[in-house]
Amino acid sequence: MQSVEDNGRTLEIYLHTTNVPGRVNKYQVSTSPGIAYRFSRNLADTDDTMKGALYGDTILGVVEGRWLAVRTAIAGKQRYLPLEKDGEILLDMSGRATAYPVSIPSGIAYRFSKKLTNRDDTMKGALYGDTIFGVVEGSWLAVTPATAGNLRYLPLEKDGEILLECLAGHLNAFQVSTSSGIAYRFSRNLADRDDTMKGALYGDTIRGVVEGSWLAVKLDGWSTSGQQRYLPLRRNGQILLKCLKHREKHQTPLDGPLERLLVFAFLVVLALLFGPR
Repeated sequence: MQSVEDNGRTLEIYLHTTNVPGRVNKYQVSTSPGIAYRFSRNLADTDDTMKGALYGDTILGVVEGRWLAVRTAIAGKQRYLPLEKDGEILLDMSGRATAYPVSIPSGIAYRFSKKLTNRDDTMKGALYGDTIFGVVEGSWLAVTPATAGNLRYLPLEKDGEILLECLAGHLNAFQVSTSSGIAYRFSRNLADRDDTMKGALYGDTIRGVVEGSWLAVKLDGWSTSGQQRYLPLRRNGQILLKCLKHREKHQTPLDGPLERLLVFAFLVVLALLFGPR
C-alpha cells in the first residue's frame, strides 16, 4: 500500500503492485514511433547520439521511480527511459527478469532468436560462472547483453544438460526427469531415505529451494511450517530434476491468500473508521 488519503467524503487508497525497484524487468515499448534515451532522469536530457527504443522493442531494465534504467550497447553506458509521459504509458511491463549463473564450463553462445543454430558469433558469449539477467520464455532466456543492446537468447538446456542453473536460495519449480522417480531424504545424504512416504514420481512438478546439489522441499508447501525433506538434483551425472521456470521470491506464510485476506480486512477497517458518516 502506497498511501491512504481522507478527502472528507471519500477515502482514497493507493496501491502499488507491479514495478519493483531494484529488480530487472522486461518491458515493451507501447508508444509510436518510440522513446528517446535520456542521459539522466530528466525528460529534456535526451541522448540524440543514439537511436531510441522503437515501438514494439523489448527492453530490460531496473525501475527507478518513474524511470527505467537501461544498459545500452554504447560501451555499456547507462541511459534512462520514461515509463510514462503526460498520462500515457510508454513502456508496458511484460515479464520479470532474474539472475541465472552459467553452469557449463564451455560457456554459451548468444542467439539472435530462439533457435540453436541462429548463433551470434559477432560477440562474446556467456562464460562459465557468469550471472545472466533475463526473462524466461519457454526453454530460453531472453537477455539484453551490454555489448549488443538488442534482445538476444540463451538456451536454458541442451540435449538434457542444464546450461543455466536456477539460483540457490529462491523458490523454483522443478519436474522429475528420471523414469524411476526419486525417494525423499530426511537430510542431504543419499543414504538417509524416507521410505515411510511415496517419492516424487516421473513427470511430477516439485516446488523447492536449491541448496547446493539438493532441492529442499516443504511437504505441506512453503506457505506453511510443514516438515522439510530433500531431493537430489543429480546422481552419477544424471539430471534427476529439471528446472521449469524462473525463480520466485521465497514465500513466507503471508505471501499467499492469507496476505491478501489481511490486506482486505485492513482496508475494510480503514473504510469503517474514515468513511462517510
